[in-house]
Amino acid sequence: MAIVFESYSVDYCADSSDTTLSSAVPSGTQDGDLLIAIATHVYVNTITPPSGWTSIFEYKNSSAYVGLSCFYKIASGESGSYSFSTRETSSNAQVVICRISGASSDAPTGSAQGDGTWDNSITCPDQSVTVADSMILWIGSTSNTAHTFTSNRGDEQYDDTNGYAYPMSVYSEIISSTGTQTGAVITTSASKNLKSGGGIVIATAASSGPSLAAAAYYYQRMIAG
Repeated sequence: MAIVFESYSVDYCADSSDTTLSSAVPSGTQDGDLLIAIATHVYVNTITPPSGWTSIFEYKNSSAYVGLSCFYKIASGESGSYSFSTRETSSNAQVVICRISGASSDAPTGSAQGDGTWDNSITCPDQSVTVADSMILWIGSTSNTAHTFTSNRGDEQYDDTNGYAYPMSVYSEIISSTGTQTGAVITTSASKNLKSGGGIVIATAASSGPSLAAAAYYYQRMIAG
Protein backbone atom coordinates (compact mmCIF):
# COMPACT_ATOMS: atom_id res chain seq x y z
CA MET A 1 0.00 0.00 0.00
CA ALA A 2 1.50 3.30 -1.10
CA ILE A 3 1.83 6.15 1.33
CA VAL A 4 -0.48 9.05 0.37
CA PHE A 5 -1.19 12.58 1.63
CA GLU A 6 -5.00 12.42 1.73
CA SER A 7 -6.43 15.60 3.27
CA TYR A 8 -5.95 18.28 5.91
CA SER A 9 -7.81 20.59 8.29
CA VAL A 10 -6.68 23.96 9.66
CA ASP A 11 -7.43 26.52 12.36
CA TYR A 12 -6.03 29.92 13.35
CA CYS A 13 -5.95 32.01 16.50
CA ALA A 14 -8.60 34.47 15.40
CA ASP A 15 -7.77 37.40 17.69
CA SER A 16 -5.45 38.54 20.48
CA SER A 17 -7.58 36.90 23.20
CA ASP A 18 -7.66 33.48 21.54
CA THR A 19 -5.59 30.76 23.23
CA THR A 20 -7.04 27.68 21.52
CA LEU A 21 -6.52 26.19 18.06
CA SER A 22 -9.47 23.88 17.35
CA SER A 23 -8.97 21.94 14.13
CA ALA A 24 -11.48 19.39 12.86
CA VAL A 25 -10.67 15.78 12.08
CA PRO A 26 -9.48 15.81 8.44
CA SER A 27 -12.09 14.62 5.97
CA GLY A 28 -12.15 10.90 5.22
CA THR A 29 -10.07 9.91 8.26
CA GLN A 30 -10.07 6.15 8.86
CA ASP A 31 -8.71 4.04 11.69
CA GLY A 32 -5.02 3.41 11.15
CA ASP A 33 -4.36 6.66 9.28
CA LEU A 34 -1.44 8.74 10.52
CA LEU A 35 -2.36 12.25 11.65
CA ILE A 36 0.37 14.92 11.72
CA ALA A 37 -0.30 18.25 13.45
CA ILE A 38 1.97 21.14 12.43
CA ALA A 39 1.73 24.42 14.39
CA THR A 40 3.47 27.70 13.60
CA HIS A 41 3.68 30.36 16.30
CA VAL A 42 5.72 33.09 17.98
CA TYR A 43 8.91 31.42 19.19
CA VAL A 44 8.23 32.14 22.88
CA ASN A 45 4.87 30.39 22.71
CA THR A 46 4.24 26.78 23.70
CA ILE A 47 1.69 24.59 21.93
CA THR A 48 0.09 21.90 24.09
CA PRO A 49 -1.67 19.11 22.16
CA PRO A 50 -4.76 17.24 23.35
CA SER A 51 -4.42 13.83 24.99
CA GLY A 52 -3.22 11.08 22.65
CA TRP A 53 -0.82 13.18 20.60
CA THR A 54 2.96 12.65 20.74
CA SER A 55 5.61 15.28 19.97
CA ILE A 56 7.80 14.86 16.88
CA PHE A 57 9.79 18.02 17.55
CA GLU A 58 9.42 21.50 19.01
CA TYR A 59 11.56 24.25 17.54
CA LYS A 60 12.09 27.63 19.19
CA ASN A 61 14.75 30.13 18.19
CA SER A 62 14.73 33.80 19.14
CA SER A 63 16.78 34.82 16.08
CA ALA A 64 14.28 33.23 13.70
CA TYR A 65 11.31 34.26 15.88
CA VAL A 66 9.06 31.70 14.16
CA GLY A 67 8.41 28.53 16.16
CA LEU A 68 7.39 25.15 14.75
CA SER A 69 5.76 22.44 16.87
CA CYS A 70 4.82 19.07 15.36
CA PHE A 71 2.87 16.14 16.81
CA TYR A 72 1.38 12.84 15.59
CA LYS A 73 -1.17 10.18 16.45
CA ILE A 74 -2.61 7.05 14.85
CA ALA A 75 -6.30 7.53 14.07
CA SER A 76 -8.71 5.36 16.05
CA GLY A 77 -12.38 6.24 16.27
CA GLU A 78 -11.74 9.91 15.51
CA SER A 79 -14.58 12.44 15.60
CA GLY A 80 -15.21 16.12 16.27
CA SER A 81 -12.17 18.37 16.57
CA TYR A 82 -8.84 18.68 18.38
CA SER A 83 -8.01 21.60 20.68
CA PHE A 84 -4.37 22.67 20.84
CA SER A 85 -3.76 25.28 23.53
CA THR A 86 -1.23 28.10 23.43
CA ARG A 87 0.70 29.40 26.42
CA GLU A 88 -0.24 33.01 25.85
CA THR A 89 -2.93 35.00 24.08
CA SER A 90 -1.77 35.64 20.55
CA SER A 91 -3.28 35.81 17.10
CA ASN A 92 0.07 34.66 15.73
CA ALA A 93 -0.52 30.91 15.56
CA GLN A 94 -2.12 28.30 13.35
CA VAL A 95 -2.27 24.51 13.18
CA VAL A 96 -2.66 22.21 10.18
CA ILE A 97 -3.58 18.55 10.69
CA CYS A 98 -2.48 16.31 7.82
CA ARG A 99 -4.01 12.88 7.14
CA ILE A 100 -1.60 10.29 5.73
CA SER A 101 -2.68 6.80 4.60
CA GLY A 102 -0.35 3.85 4.06
CA ALA A 103 2.09 5.01 6.75
CA SER A 104 3.96 2.79 9.17
CA SER A 105 2.92 2.86 12.82
CA ASP A 106 6.54 3.73 13.66
CA ALA A 107 7.06 7.21 15.10
CA PRO A 108 7.80 9.87 12.47
CA THR A 109 11.08 11.75 12.83
CA GLY A 110 11.96 15.33 11.96
CA SER A 111 13.68 18.58 12.77
CA ALA A 112 13.57 22.31 12.03
CA GLN A 113 15.90 25.27 11.83
CA GLY A 114 15.61 29.03 11.78
CA ASP A 115 16.74 31.33 9.01
CA GLY A 116 17.60 34.86 10.07
CA THR A 117 18.96 35.94 6.67
CA TRP A 118 17.09 38.81 5.02
CA ASP A 119 16.01 37.20 1.75
CA ASN A 120 13.07 35.31 0.27
CA SER A 121 14.15 31.70 0.86
CA ILE A 122 13.72 29.24 3.73
CA THR A 123 16.16 26.33 3.91
CA CYS A 124 14.82 23.20 5.59
CA PRO A 125 17.27 20.92 7.45
CA ASP A 126 18.48 17.71 5.79
CA GLN A 127 16.48 14.58 6.69
CA SER A 128 17.55 10.95 7.01
CA VAL A 129 15.37 8.32 5.32
CA THR A 130 15.81 4.73 6.52
CA VAL A 131 12.89 3.08 4.68
CA ALA A 132 12.55 3.30 0.89
CA ASP A 133 9.35 4.82 -0.55
CA SER A 134 8.77 6.87 2.57
CA MET A 135 7.36 10.42 2.61
CA ILE A 136 8.91 13.67 3.72
CA LEU A 137 6.77 16.67 4.61
CA TRP A 138 8.70 19.90 3.97
CA ILE A 139 7.45 22.91 5.96
CA GLY A 140 8.10 26.63 5.55
CA SER A 141 6.83 29.50 7.71
CA THR A 142 7.41 33.23 8.15
CA SER A 143 6.25 35.94 10.55
CA ASN A 144 4.61 38.03 7.84
CA THR A 145 1.13 37.69 6.36
CA ALA A 146 2.06 38.92 2.88
CA HIS A 147 3.58 35.70 1.60
CA THR A 148 2.88 32.88 -0.77
CA PHE A 149 5.28 29.95 -1.12
CA THR A 150 6.96 27.72 -3.69
CA SER A 151 9.39 24.84 -3.10
CA ASN A 152 12.15 23.14 -5.06
CA ARG A 153 11.07 19.78 -3.63
CA GLY A 154 7.74 18.03 -3.21
CA ASP A 155 4.13 18.68 -4.15
CA GLU A 156 2.25 21.52 -2.49
CA GLN A 157 -0.42 20.25 -0.09
CA TYR A 158 -1.14 23.40 1.89
CA ASP A 159 -0.38 27.10 1.42
CA ASP A 160 -1.88 29.65 3.78
CA THR A 161 -3.77 32.21 1.73
CA ASN A 162 -5.95 33.66 4.50
CA GLY A 163 -3.71 36.58 5.40
CA TYR A 164 -3.08 35.51 8.99
CA ALA A 165 0.24 36.06 10.71
CA TYR A 166 2.71 33.17 10.77
CA PRO A 167 1.60 31.61 7.48
CA MET A 168 3.00 28.23 6.48
CA SER A 169 3.26 25.90 3.51
CA VAL A 170 3.49 22.11 3.47
CA TYR A 171 4.90 19.97 0.64
CA SER A 172 4.94 16.17 0.41
CA GLU A 173 7.62 14.15 -1.38
CA ILE A 174 7.97 10.38 -1.84
CA ILE A 175 11.59 9.26 -1.43
CA SER A 176 12.34 6.08 -3.37
CA SER A 177 15.67 5.23 -1.72
CA THR A 178 17.29 5.44 1.71
CA GLY A 179 19.93 7.95 2.77
CA THR A 180 20.24 11.63 3.63
CA GLN A 181 17.96 13.99 1.73
CA THR A 182 19.05 17.60 1.22
CA GLY A 183 16.55 19.98 2.78
CA ALA A 184 14.03 21.69 0.56
CA VAL A 185 14.45 25.38 -0.25
CA ILE A 186 11.10 27.10 0.07
CA THR A 187 10.79 30.50 -1.60
CA THR A 188 8.53 33.26 -0.32
CA SER A 189 6.91 36.01 -2.36
CA ALA A 190 8.70 38.75 -0.37
CA SER A 191 11.97 39.01 1.54
CA LYS A 192 11.87 38.42 5.29
CA ASN A 193 14.44 37.67 7.97
CA LEU A 194 12.06 35.95 10.41
CA LYS A 195 11.37 32.45 9.09
CA SER A 196 11.77 28.76 9.86
CA GLY A 197 11.85 25.54 7.86
CA GLY A 198 11.29 21.93 8.88
CA GLY A 199 11.03 18.37 7.66
CA ILE A 200 9.12 15.30 8.87
CA VAL A 201 10.01 11.79 7.69
CA ILE A 202 7.14 9.28 7.58
CA ALA A 203 7.98 5.64 6.90
CA THR A 204 5.74 3.71 4.54
CA ALA A 205 3.95 0.65 5.88
CA ALA A 206 5.76 -2.67 5.30
CA SER A 207 4.77 -4.17 1.96
CA SER A 208 7.27 -7.00 1.50
CA GLY A 209 4.90 -9.72 2.65
CA PRO A 210 1.36 -10.44 3.88
CA SER A 211 0.01 -8.82 7.02
CA LEU A 212 0.05 -10.74 10.27
CA ALA A 213 -3.69 -11.35 9.95
CA ALA A 214 -3.31 -12.70 6.41
CA ALA A 215 -0.35 -14.88 7.42
CA ALA A 216 -2.35 -16.37 10.28
CA TYR A 217 -5.26 -17.10 7.92
CA TYR A 218 -3.03 -18.91 5.41
CA TYR A 219 -1.37 -20.90 8.20
CA GLN A 220 -4.75 -22.04 9.51
CA ARG A 221 -5.81 -23.12 6.01
CA MET A 222 -2.62 -25.15 5.65
CA ILE A 223 -3.18 -26.88 9.00
CA ALA A 224 -6.77 -27.66 8.05
CA GLY A 225 -5.49 -29.30 4.88
